[in-house]
Amino acid sequence: AGSATSSAATLTVNKATATVTLGATEWTYSGGPHRVTATTSPAGLAVNFTYGGSGMAPVNAGSYPVVATVSDANYQGSVSGTLLITPAPLMARADDLCKVPGTANPDLTITYAGFVNGETAAVLEAPPTAGTTATADSPAGAYPITLTGGAAKNYALTLQNGTLTVSWTPVAGTAGSV
Repeated sequence: AGSATSSAATLTVNKATATVTLGATEWTYSGGPHRVTATTSPAGLAVNFTYGGSGMAPVNAGSYPVVATVSDANYQGSVSGTLLITPAPLMARADDLCKVPGTANPDLTITYAGFVNGETAAVLEAPPTAGTTATADSPAGAYPITLTGGAAKNYALTLQNGTLTVSWTPVAGTAGSV
């Protein structure tokens, strides 16, 4: 028995703080998007990611700021870091070629190894240039085919030289024929 008076009160419940830890932040270019992962404490909270202010995961080689933010009604937390996508290794090799003395040099060609995701030399900003010291008048011998230059945003080029061999080639035939 008795009486009581009460006045309205507001109860505020603030979000608890969660810890966010970024997963792998270093990748090698693969031709597809590279996403960062994160773990949370408490475990299993949803996390949203932005890469340089965009929700789209980056594809190209470079350095991108990344922010991971908890998306939960009861928890808050975020972490910032840097996503690094390094260029993929690409070997450019001058093809070994042959010719006979007194003839023009053949077209100097390059073979590539290491393109990813079906890419070809068309993605190079500037292909390497092949050159040789051999001329049409060069005597028999081995002459270097050297590669210089080349540029690719998403590839780290390694250049490998080749050889142009100038030699007389035996003619196939039967004894006594010329």
